[in-house]
Amino acid sequence: MSFYVYILRCVDHSYYVGHTDNLEIRIAQHEAGEIPGYTQTRRPVRLVFSDEFATRIEALEAERQIKGWSRAKKEALIMGNRDRVRLLAKTKKAKASAEDEALRLRLAPGSGRTVGGSDTITVLSEPVEEPRPAPRSQNDHPGARAEGSRPGPPPARSHSPTRSKLVEAHRSPPPATIPRTPNPTDRKHVTIYTDGACIGNPGRGGYGVVMMYGKHRLEVSAGYRKTTNNRMEMLAAIIGLEGLKEPCSVTLFSDSRYLVDAISKGWAKRWRANGWMRNKDDRALNPDLWERLLKLCEKHAVDFQWVRGHNGNRENERCDALATLAAARNATKVDTVYEQSVGVKLL
Repeated sequence: MSFYVYILRCVDHSYYVGHTDNLEIRIAQHEAGEIPGYTQTRRPVRLVFSDEFATRIEALEAERQIKGWSRAKKEALIMGNRDRVRLLAKTKKAKASAEDEALRLRLAPGSGRTVGGSDTITVLSEPVEEPRPAPRSQNDHPGARAEGSRPGPPPARSHSPTRSKLVEAHRSPPPATIPRTPNPTDRKHVTIYTDGACIGNPGRGGYGVVMMYGKHRLEVSAGYRKTTNNRMEMLAAIIGLEGLKEPCSVTLFSDSRYLVDAISKGWAKRWRANGWMRNKDDRALNPDLWERLLKLCEKHAVDFQWVRGHNGNRENERCDALATLAAARNATKVDTVYEQSVGVKLL
């Protein structure tokens, strides 16, 4: 998952600096006035800078540094060569060098330095005075001529070097406007909380799902007459992702290490590549559900996040309540694959 640090040029000619994991949606939120404290008069005109980072910590550090810069430094960052300005300074010395570099990029022409990393401007260090012409005699006057002589052509003018000709300026075309960084997901962002419960394990089970998109919220739950806790944890994630009508960017929270680690650490993909074998001797459990889940992860951009269960997280607690209630009061569905694997006779 990528994180972006961005700068917006606002209507009142100020700059807004922020970070996000979905640049398109965040900019749309700015335009719609959905960012707290961001008033009507300061809505952005356009995106003028964005940079991509691998982790949120790096993005936050870059955002903190840019916010501390003056307006001149921000303009230098926007107009200058991005590759020459290092946002993440590992040491104080490196950070100072980065800020100096940003200021250097906006030096006025004629400074004898490189501007924007591509322009070359060369100026003589010492001023050169133009030679003064010698005083002319009467015979040297353009209208005067010797007696008996024919009028000749006027003397040719001597073009003395001027200061403008002593300045060599070879400029490459001005740097193009920094294009908007393409968003690899460019999709609606949905947040999903899931949980599974089982009374007995194996025994009666249930799952609970809470889905949130903008101002919309949806809760889903169901109960099964005989299953396991891990299968309910997995099924909750599957039901949540299957409920999306189009490819989305999803952050999915679960308190199941079994589920989160198997996906985020690539275990499930490795099991599938090995014919659903964990190792030479042991088969992977629940291959039917892993297969469904992996296909959904190929359709959607899913970021699995582990959250500690029963620790005060409101949405996680709600999912737990939905799953427990479904297992206790509405365990009517049949987990066909599991019951066949354990030899339960299906009615």
